[in-house]
Amino acid sequence: MTFSIGLISFLALSLLESLFWFTSFIRTVFAAIFISGFLSVLCFFSLKYLIKSLFIFNKPDYQKTAESAGNIFPEIKDELKNSLQLIAEYKDKGLPALVEAAFNRAHRISGKYNFNEISVNPELLKNAKFSLLALLIVLSFIIFVTPVKDASERLLHFSEDFSVPPKFNFEIYPGNYEAVKNQDVTIRIKVTGAETEILELNTKSREDVQFNVKNLKKDSSGFFSYRIRKIQSRLEYFAQAENLRSNIFTINVSDKPVIKSIKLVINPPAYSKLEQFVQLDNGNISVLKGSKVEAEIISSKQVKNAEMVFSDSSEIPMKISGLKSAAVFTAIEGKNYIFRITDISENKNANPVSYNINITEDSYPFIEILSPAKDIDLGLDDNISVSAEIKDDFGFSKVTFNYKVSSSNSRKVEENYTVSEMNFDKISVSQNVYFNWNIMPLNLQENETAEYFIEVFDNDIVSGPKSVKSGIFKIRIPSLNEIFNSADRLQNSAEEMLEKTLKKTEDLHKEMEKITRDLKKDKEELNWDEKEKIEKAMEKFKDLSNDLEKAQKELNEAAKKLEDNNLLSKETAEKYNEMQKLLEEIQSPELREALNKLKEQMQNLMRENVQQSMEDFKQNEEFFKKSLERTIELLKRVMVEQKLDELLKRTEEISKNLENLQDKTEALKENPSGKKNAEKQQEKITDNLKNLEKEMKDLNNKMSGLKNMPSDKMDKMQKEFSEQNNDEISELAEKDLSENKTEQALNRQQELSQNMSKMNSSLSEMKQEMQQKNQAENFMNMMNITSDLINLSKEQEELKKSTEKAGRSIRPDESNLKQQSELNSDIGSIINRMSDLSKKSFAITPEMAKILGEARGQMSNSVKNMIDGNSRQAVFNQQAAMANLNKAASMLKNMMSQMMSGKGGSSGMMPMMQQLKQMSQQQMQLNELTKMMNQGSLSGKQMQELKRLAQQQAAIQKSLEQLNKEAKEAGRSKKLASNLEKIIEEMQEVVNGMNTQKVDDNLIRTQDKILSKLLDAQRSVNERDFEKKREAKTGREFNIQSPDELDLDNETIKNRLRDELMKAAKEGYSKDYQELIKKYFEMLESNTN
Repeated sequence: MTFSIGLISFLALSLLESLFWFTSFIRTVFAAIFISGFLSVLCFFSLKYLIKSLFIFNKPDYQKTAESAGNIFPEIKDELKNSLQLIAEYKDKGLPALVEAAFNRAHRISGKYNFNEISVNPELLKNAKFSLLALLIVLSFIIFVTPVKDASERLLHFSEDFSVPPKFNFEIYPGNYEAVKNQDVTIRIKVTGAETEILELNTKSREDVQFNVKNLKKDSSGFFSYRIRKIQSRLEYFAQAENLRSNIFTINVSDKPVIKSIKLVINPPAYSKLEQFVQLDNGNISVLKGSKVEAEIISSKQVKNAEMVFSDSSEIPMKISGLKSAAVFTAIEGKNYIFRITDISENKNANPVSYNINITEDSYPFIEILSPAKDIDLGLDDNISVSAEIKDDFGFSKVTFNYKVSSSNSRKVEENYTVSEMNFDKISVSQNVYFNWNIMPLNLQENETAEYFIEVFDNDIVSGPKSVKSGIFKIRIPSLNEIFNSADRLQNSAEEMLEKTLKKTEDLHKEMEKITRDLKKDKEELNWDEKEKIEKAMEKFKDLSNDLEKAQKELNEAAKKLEDNNLLSKETAEKYNEMQKLLEEIQSPELREALNKLKEQMQNLMRENVQQSMEDFKQNEEFFKKSLERTIELLKRVMVEQKLDELLKRTEEISKNLENLQDKTEALKENPSGKKNAEKQQEKITDNLKNLEKEMKDLNNKMSGLKNMPSDKMDKMQKEFSEQNNDEISELAEKDLSENKTEQALNRQQELSQNMSKMNSSLSEMKQEMQQKNQAENFMNMMNITSDLINLSKEQEELKKSTEKAGRSIRPDESNLKQQSELNSDIGSIINRMSDLSKKSFAITPEMAKILGEARGQMSNSVKNMIDGNSRQAVFNQQAAMANLNKAASMLKNMMSQMMSGKGGSSGMMPMMQQLKQMSQQQMQLNELTKMMNQGSLSGKQMQELKRLAQQQAAIQKSLEQLNKEAKEAGRSKKLASNLEKIIEEMQEVVNGMNTQKVDDNLIRTQDKILSKLLDAQRSVNERDFEKKREAKTGREFNIQSPDELDLDNETIKNRLRDELMKAAKEGYSKDYQELIKKYFEMLESNTN
């Protein structure tokens, strides 16, 4: 109660103070009265409570207490109160037993309850509630009523003096403030105290002399607001209402920091070898991944903080030095960034520009295998030159050659590749790499396959080297039968295509004859129908050229298959080379020129011009036809020789397999476990014998269509082979093996071996005899033609002298004219014989035919000039004809000399290929020895060894120079796809490096290139330089009846041959020529006997 009275008294005093603002003296008096009164009341109530507690004035009221307990515990309310009333009634009279029992019962029941829960003084509780209410009222006034709150504060500080507050109070925002230039600033003023609707705002900038007054009105929120747009300078301001003014506030204005310049220095990764570059005032950069970027900015003022903030929320603090700020980072991924700077006043640069980092990824490397860029069937060469083109944007770290055996019927194939590192240029980003793969360790057998690929790794050290693999290519060992069958298919296809081309050429020739007759009409221009016929004829001729090229490619492929597997004799291989030359020369430059000229004249439609062009084209078309006839005839002869080579190889292969099988059969006596394998091998021999008999029949058929072929001997051999029943013997041997009759099987195998040996000898003998006979006959024909040419030249020389003596006669000398006509006829006969010989031998070249054609042309002109009385010009023609005759005779003599030296008029490609092969083997051994020297510094002994290696390299270089010289002299240097002169230069570089003891990766790589190019040159020679652009000088063919073939059964012809041979022996030929003449003479005599 005392507390409640005190609170209410303090609230009353506060209300009075808020109304009257008493002085400190009066407040002090109030405070003294309040404190003394409060203490007096407090003492009174405290003493009263104490006396009651000690029962001095009042005794406890048990009835009331029992009633209070009953209110708390209703179960005992009546029982407790009744027992107390009974006790009080009989207190003085003595307690009856019944009353005492009731009291005890009440005592027993009440013992179960906790009477401490009973509020001791309900009045106290009532006073507490009153006091709490008083406290809430006082606090509400003090907290929510500002004047009462202020008055309470003054009462508490009663001894202090407080001035009376003004009528208005100003709450001004933002007060004193730091603004940034061009910032919008809003001044907001709230007026407390008396109500006012109008307020004056006084402002003065640096440029103003006095304050400017602006009247403001209160807005809906109770504030007076004023907005200063884009503040430029320092501003002072205050608020005023009626006569009351607020304090003066200041808005200071400062500039935001600005980035004045940007400098970016980009350092690409070291592996890229790109140079550093600088970019000014442009933060957008495009850099290689992993580049180190040095960023530097210059700000307009001193800054406290500077950082680069990236779009992925990462930040890089910048080092501050004066107005410069710098940072370094590594560009790994593409993102945006800004420069953020903060000055001392915490102002940040406004609207920072966002720049982009564009990352250029290191590209994957590129690889393409250049050679051999296809699956190949392997020949006998154990080394394969593999070359590849590799490219990358910045270079390479490794190049590997990977290979394994991928398929086999006799052994388990490998799962993992064998890896060999390849040499490469670590600087160049685009280069060719070479690997000379020695497949001998793989020990590949028939029908087994190996595969390989090249893998290249770039030099990216930022993301890790990336690799790319080439396509996987395979090499396979084909069976002998498979190779021959494939070559046969290609050759037969080429022969059939040439035959069809010849038939089409003959049909086209008839069409052109008809067109030529039609062109002789008496009209100035061509009509549309004639033009169309000529165009169709030209298109047909184009088709013939395409067919010819297809046949040429098929022959080239067939010969290459056979040569790669050493299945052609040297002589047959050279004839295939010459066959390729013939096919190339058929489509002569003159023919193409005539065709183009005809096309041009067709545009003009002038009949006379077209007719002349058509005549020229007809002549070249005739040469095309004659050349094609010769090629087909020669091809048939070459195919016979190739088939003979094939039979020899087949018999050798069967003999070899039989020898191997006999060893295995002998071993079966001790170990029968190999029986199945022996049976399979015997079965394979049976199949090979059947194939051999089939091919013998095929050879016999090919011979039957040609003259001067040993068909009788071939018939005899075929009959003998058939009677031997070799395939049946082999089948019986196979049966003996299955029945464990080892001895019988061995006997049959030995019989087969003897038959094969005999057959091989017979075939070899027949081939040698056929070649010798053809060579001797061709040589004799060439000798006769040469002799006739020399005699014709002598006669032409005598006639020239006679024509000179005749002088300028009005009438021509009839004797000279007749003699010139006879000479003209004689040369026609010689041309005819040479044309016939050209179908049997490659020794007769188109160049010879051209020279003889020119000689005959000069003779014909001489006849014309003699008739016209122009003896001077006739002499000139005779002199030119004589020169051409001598030249043709000289060419024939040279060709015969080559035949005597064993070259047989061939291009000499086989010896060149063998020389290149030998050089390649020497270079390979030298490369291996040089690599062993590339181990750092060299000892004295190693220096001596290096000197020896340099001498070896120089020796190979000298041999190649000699070979290149011979190729140039023979006009064959264009047949080499690899530039021999470039190889020679690279060899000189290697020699120089060795002499200066500079053995490094570059020298090793140069040697690898040399070896690869040597192997390419060898392969190019083997492929006979199949080129699109080719040149050939051709002569005209004259359609003169050829003499009959030499009939050695005719005694008259034999006697004439004897005379010719005796005459030739007296001509003074060299010893080699005489030996050949003697040999031919002996063959003639033996034939007579």
